Amino acid sequence: MQDQGSQASAWSKQIEAVPESVLRMYFTPDYPLGPLNAALVSKEHRRVTELLSERDLVPLHRAVERPSIVIGRRGSGKTSYLRRLSLQTPDELFLELRTEKALNVVLGAFYNIIRDAVAVEAVAEVWDALFWNCLFWLLHRTGRPHTGRMETTHHLRSLSIDTCRSVEEVIGSISRSVQTIARETSGFALDRTADFLKGKQFDDLKAYAISELRRANVSALIVLDSLDEHPIKVEDHRKALAGLLKCAGEFNAIARHFDLRLCLPSELYWSFEELVSTNPYKDFSSKLVVHWRVVDLLIAACRRFTIYLRLEHPRAYALVKDNPLQTRSDVDAFLTALFPSHIRNLNDQLERTDLYILRHTQLLPRQLILILTAVLRVNRVDDDFVPGKSPFVREEAVRLGVAEAEKTIVAEIFSAFRDRYENLPREACLAILPALPRVFRAADLTRAMRDYAHLHGRTVKLAAVRQMLIELGVLGKLESSDTSYFRGRFEYTMTSRVAIAPGDSLCVHPLFSRIFQCKPPHATDPPVFPIAADLSSMPDR
Repeated sequence: MQDQGSQASAWSKQIEAVPESVLRMYFTPDYPLGPLNAALVSKEHRRVTELLSERDLVPLHRAVERPSIVIGRRGSGKTSYLRRLSLQTPDELFLELRTEKALNVVLGAFYNIIRDAVAVEAVAEVWDALFWNCLFWLLHRTGRPHTGRMETTHHLRSLSIDTCRSVEEVIGSISRSVQTIARETSGFALDRTADFLKGKQFDDLKAYAISELRRANVSALIVLDSLDEHPIKVEDHRKALAGLLKCAGEFNAIARHFDLRLCLPSELYWSFEELVSTNPYKDFSSKLVVHWRVVDLLIAACRRFTIYLRLEHPRAYALVKDNPLQTRSDVDAFLTALFPSHIRNLNDQLERTDLYILRHTQLLPRQLILILTAVLRVNRVDDDFVPGKSPFVREEAVRLGVAEAEKTIVAEIFSAFRDRYENLPREACLAILPALPRVFRAADLTRAMRDYAHLHGRTVKLAAVRQMLIELGVLGKLESSDTSYFRGRFEYTMTSRVAIAPGDSLCVHPLFSRIFQCKPPHATDPPVFPIAADLSSMPDR
């Protein structure tokens, strides 16, 4: 076990191992806490990726050892998770496929097929064969497998991909072949495509590949980027994606030393379950749902903050560089050194600063980074600050930063749900929330929605609108209250629906109550606090 001194310096040593010039490429005046999207970091800057990879994301759900589907909201760190996996997988055995390109291969096999005749099982078979051929090509590039190499080379040559230099060439070549097969075979294109991709020794080739990986004690990984921005209401796309879900749901359970990962935004999860999946229980049986613990969220943010201090404020950096940032007490010490302990909210009530910031997020790393970035942009830094008296981050900067960032956060939430609900969420918030206080009865919401429907002269399914607002995290279910907070349960912290009974009370998330001008609270009313955004309710490590 490390002693405290070596443990305390580990994080700062990791930061200082990266040249300052490289860090400044990503930690800029506009983005002092680094990029919001991990994909923006060049692959050659591996150490920067390691610094920015949310280290606690991978073990969040240890119960799912080899998930095939990663589900998380936009900004939850799915890209960082996949980048971290790429660092843990040998370069020659890691492959990232563009979902759009791979989808076009499958769609090409639908040529002139009667839509009702498209069997999901047949589509899944094409996806499965596509993934395995990508593995054969990966191994072929490095002269493997040793056993069965001649057969593998012959098979890849029959697909015209044995000399391809990139995965883009592989997918392009297969796509052209599939389109030719589809034109020639018409209504039998799916079956013919699967036969073409498999050849005559498919099971033997799979056994050769897995034996090679097992002998070397390594695993191959194929990753598909996010499944958003695909028109699931278009029948061909829906059937192609249904086959992908069926294939993914079974893939990792069957293959060893060869894994598949695909990302699905939580914002589209219910659409995929309701409109795409033919068997949700099986398709999503091997999923990893990304839910952040508060302490892990804060650690990730404080670690980025430390990099910023190293680049811009040496005195402040010297004050916190020995903090290992591994536990909740480490986070408390870090925040105490730099932030005011409490802040007066807009209702002139005293709140802990960390809780004030956290309750204006939906517990996503991107949102917390957006807020802290906005805080730094308006913060007037006094490098002669005194912890506890005149803190490095000023109270007014926190209030201004939160107010500025919440506009961007709300816009991003609406954008993430646009494929599912188009512009209805913003329209509903503009019409309904000004008629409601921050805490209200379910009957009050029904009246406000009826007024909204009457005002716009449209037929509105009240239950559907209410469910939409709950799904977005605009509304939550009030669970308890005290002199400090109204505490609400919001669906983004759960893996199931929030059930609302007629006698329940609801609450508006702090992100939305100010922007959409809910009725002003009474002077003695506490603010709304989303449950799970409370440090004291979270287990320590």
